[in-house]
Amino acid sequence: MKRHTKAGYLRVVVHDDQVLYPAWQFSPRPDKQVVAGIDVVAPAVPESWSVVAEHYFMAAPRSELSVDGRLLSPGDWLDLGLNPHRVAGILEKYTYDIRR
Repeated sequence: MKRHTKAGYLRVVVHDDQVLYPAWQFSPRPDKQVVAGIDVVAPAVPESWSVVAEHYFMAAPRSELSVDGRLLSPGDWLDLGLNPHRVAGILEKYTYDIRR
C-alpha cells in the first residue's frame, strides 16, 4: 500500500493526524489489494472533491458504465477489471465542468 501511495496512485485523507484511505480504492476480492486501474483513476479524481463526494461517485451506478444492460458503479466497474480509462474520462468531464 505504501508503494501505491508514494507513486500517487492512492487517494489519502489526513484527519486528526491519521492517514486514511477512501474505501473505494480497495477490492473486496481476496486476490486483489487495490482495484484494477487505480493508477489511472485516482489521479483523475478532482482535488476539490471531498471524501464524501468521491464515495458517492464511486458507489452510484452510472449510465455510461453498463454491461449487458446492467448499470454499474465506477467502483464495481473497476473491481471487475474493466477499462479504467472509461471511469477516468467521466471524472475528467467533472473536472472540466468545475473549472469552467
